[in-house]
Order: sequence, then structure tokens, then C-alpha cells
Amino acid sequence: MTRLPVPGQDSGAWGSILNDFLSIEHNADGSLKGSGSLATKANDSGVVHNTGNETIAGTKTFSSAPIVPSSSFPEAAITSLVGDLAAKVAASTATTKGDLLAATAASTITRLGVGGNGQKLVADPNQTTGIKWATDAYLRAADYGATFDGSTDDATALQAAITAAISANKPLVLEPGTAIVGTSLSIGSPITIVGAGREATTLKAKNTLNNYVISFTGGSAGVGIIGAHLSDFTIDGNSANVTAGGGIKADGAVQCSFERMHLTSCYDWGIKLGPITGGAFGHHNRVVGCLFDQGGNSAGFGGGVWTTSSDENWFYGSDFEFLGGSSNPVGANPIMLYDQAGLQHVTATNFVAGLHNCIGIRVQNAKDTKMVGCTFDGLAGDSIFISGTRCVVVGNLFTSPGDNGSVASSGVHLEFNTHFNVVSGNVLETSNNAGKTRSLIREESTGGSGDNLILGNTLSQNAAPTVALLESAGAATTILRDNVGWATESNGTATVANGTTSVAVSHGLAVTPALANISVTPTNNLGSAAKFWISGVGATQFTVNVDVNPGATTATFAWSARM
Repeated sequence: MTRLPVPGQDSGAWGSILNDFLSIEHNADGSLKGSGSLATKANDSGVVHNTGNETIAGTKTFSSAPIVPSSSFPEAAITSLVGDLAAKVAASTATTKGDLLAATAASTITRLGVGGNGQKLVADPNQTTGIKWATDAYLRAADYGATFDGSTDDATALQAAITAAISANKPLVLEPGTAIVGTSLSIGSPITIVGAGREATTLKAKNTLNNYVISFTGGSAGVGIIGAHLSDFTIDGNSANVTAGGGIKADGAVQCSFERMHLTSCYDWGIKLGPITGGAFGHHNRVVGCLFDQGGNSAGFGGGVWTTSSDENWFYGSDFEFLGGSSNPVGANPIMLYDQAGLQHVTATNFVAGLHNCIGIRVQNAKDTKMVGCTFDGLAGDSIFISGTRCVVVGNLFTSPGDNGSVASSGVHLEFNTHFNVVSGNVLETSNNAGKTRSLIREESTGGSGDNLILGNTLSQNAAPTVALLESAGAATTILRDNVGWATESNGTATVANGTTSVAVSHGLAVTPALANISVTPTNNLGSAAKFWISGVGATQFTVNVDVNPGATTATFAWSARM
């Protein structure tokens, strides 16, 4: 029953009810059941009383009602208790510096161990905690201190990033902006460097750098740097404020690629492809979708690419524009693409304008370079200059040779000991401006040139060339044939009429043929005449003669002439 008596209701039962109530906390003799204080009202079988702290055993259920701060139990005390509790939970779960506590799907707290150096925390629903430590597939230059703010010398930071990327065998990503480079960046092993976009990221030579912004250090002797890849950023050579260098000195490059790059204002060269350490040739590199420009204000060469002891390289889909500094690497003219090695592939590439009578492509003392499907538009100097052998110039378009120069120039110029070259299937037209184009195709005899094949080209005239549409001093051994606009062969018939002893024949050739290259054959018995001969060979005609009037039967001939 265990309750107090109720007045007016428990008459006659007060004693029993009161005794029953008091028996909860009192012994039969009236003493308290607990010593000194009331015992715990709840089931206290799990409470162990020690001389010091109490230890609670078993599971206890507490009310879910929140603790409300009061003047006797302030909020600060609650915060302290919660903090102490959290610290004790963390201390019992986290075991290593950098550990994280994270919730699981079961709403429990578990430990996520610290990640490795450089790792980042990423979401992953397949993990117990929904997160994990992960390693990026690339490195960022900014993580090594590169600012790309356009004023800070970032060379040290960039070099650290390059070294780390090579060591980790990971690509290096360059952030948007302009990084100033005060010390040439050294690449001694294969690496991939990618910018945020050709016009978004720029590496600019610091004033007085006087070196290439990026320099390959050759790699292993006899092996080189194999498979490096640089793309999607600009190198500004700052030619007005340096006295040497340029964009990339890729000595020792083998099967490397340079893609979607802008090499601008380079003192000497945008890209130099040179030999491997130990003297072996570099080879099989690719320059694709690149722009080389603004070299005309350089006091140096102001050129695009120089290949020396590096062959079998590809130049595809690129642009060489407004190049040509005031110095010359060879001869009297600066050069956009200077080939000293041979065996190059130059395909589907544009060459435009230029300064200081700049040449488009010069093949110097080399052989077997192919120039196919390119456009040469208004070059200041010769569009293609070949001083070599067995080169191929096929399917190109040449407009206005010499248009941006001060000296009359040619579309294709073969000079000094050029043999076995093929110039075929090209379309060439002179400048509209008088005095700009010397010739569309020029073959010099200097050094014994000849044995070349010049055929199937179309030659057209806007303003007259200063010399001729086609110059060939190697005609004795060079094959000139089927060039539209430049007749090199012709044939027909001629008749010495009754009462005459000669007939003038218009040969129709572009230049005066040699007498030995004119053939005349009688097609009847010559009538009264007994013999015939050729005389008066000129720029437009030659004459067929007979010894006497052939009479009524006349004297008829078939003739042919070639250059």
C-alpha cells in the first residue's frame, strides 16, 4: 500500500498505513535503514560505494529531457561537462596526430586515421564514414609557392614543383596568371607540364634573364629526355629586355611533344631542338598547334624553331607569324624555321609576313626534309630556301612572295649544290606589288645545282616578277615539265610555201630554248629542196630554212622544242 493516511477516509486504519509507509526507510526499532542519509530510491544494486569515487556498473537509463541551466547549475558548467565528455571520447578513439572522428551509417563515432603527406580529404559513399584520404593524380605549382601574380619571381617555386613532379612521376599543373622566371627552369627527366590554357597561363622571362625560360638538361648520355609533354601555356621571351635565349631549349628531346603553346617575343628561338648529351641526335619530337610570333622586334634572331642534330621531327598545324629579328643565324636573312638536320616533316603549317626579309623555311646543308600542304602568305624573304638535297616541296600554296620585304624574293629558292629535290603540285602567285617578287621558283647554278624535278606547278602573275616566273639554271639536268603558266615544252607543224625558202615558227616557250633542244623533221620529200636547217632561235620564235624554193609541193615539217 505504502502511502500516508488520508484524513476523513482512513478512520481506524491510520496506524497500519503509517507503519507501512515508515517501514520503507526505517527499521522496526525506528532507526534509519541507511547510515547518515537516505538510500537511493532507484534500484541501486549496481552502485558500489567506495571510500573515494563511485563506480556505476551495469546499464543505466536516463531521461531524454535536456538539462536546463539554472542559477544553481549554470550553462558554463554544462559546456565544461560536455567538453570533458567529448575529450574523453576522442582520447579513447583517436590514437594518432591528425586522426579524425567521423560518423558511420549507424550513427556511431569511429576513427579515420590521418592521411599521408599531400593527401586530401574527399567524399566517397563507399567508405564506412563517407570520406577518405586520397592522393591527387597531379601536382599544382601553386602548392610549391608559385604565385602567378605577374610580378613575383616564381622561378624557385616552379623549379621545386618541377623537381617534385618528376620525383612523383605526376603531371604538373600551372595555374592561370603570369609567372615571372628569373632563372632558367631545368628539366632533366621526362615530365608533363600543362597550363590552364594557351592564353590563360604565361611564363615570362624576367628582365636580364638572358637565357631560355625552360632548358632541357639533356637527360642520360646517349638517351636524352624521352616523352616529355608541355602544353597549353604561353612563354613570353621578353625579347626587348634580354640579350640571349628564348622559349624552350629542348636539347636531348626524344619523342617529346609541344602542343597548343604560344612562343612569343623570343630573343633567338621559340624552341630549339638540339642534340642529346654525348653528341647523339635528338629525334621524333612533335610541335603541334603552336603559335610562334612577335620576334621582329628582337635584336637577336627572333625566330620560331631551330633544329640542329635533331631529326625526324613533326611540325603540324602550327603558325609562324611576324618573326625575324635584326640578326641572322646564317646568310643575310633571319629565319622562321631553320633546319640544319634534315628528315623533318613540315605539314599543314602557316608562314606569314615577317620582318627584316625573314625566310619562312631554310634547309641548310641537310637532306630529306618534306614540306607538304603548307601556306606561305606574303613572306618578307624567300618562302622556302633549300641548300640541300632530296627534299620534297609538294602541294603548298605561295601567295605574294617578298610582299613584306625590302628585297625581291622567291617562292621556292634552290641554291648551292641542290640535287634530286622535288618541287611539284604547288600553287604560286606573284605579289600584287611591283618589285616584290623576283620569281616564283628559282633554281641557281651556284655550287653545281641541277638534277631536280620541277613539274606540275601552277604559276600565275599579278604584278610582273623582277626576273621571271621560273628561273632554272640547271636546265641541262633538271626536269622542267607541265608547269601551268610556264611552258617548257611545245610542238607543232610548219610549211615552207611555194616561192619561199623559210618559215618563222612561234615556239611558245617561256624562255629561249637551246638550239639543241629544237627538233625539226620533214613530213614530205621537200619538193625541189634538198636540205633544211634551223636558225634565228629567239625568245618567241625560231626559223626553218630550205636551200631552194620547194615549188608547188611545198616543204612540210613537224617540230618540237623544250627548255
